[in-house]
Amino acid sequence: MDRPWFGRPLWEMEPADAYAYFGKAVRGTAKGTRLSRTQALKSFVLPLEPLAS
Repeated sequence: MDRPWFGRPLWEMEPADAYAYFGKAVRGTAKGTRLSRTQALKSFVLPLEPLAS
């Protein structure tokens, strides 16, 4: 599933893409929203790290 802000499936996301997302798409949101989105992304990425090795 593509995301409008990303343009590709999330499993193709690189660390630089996450920085761009938080720098552009989430910048104007409330602090709690940024925190929850960061935690959601973290829970998605951390289990994938051992697979990338």
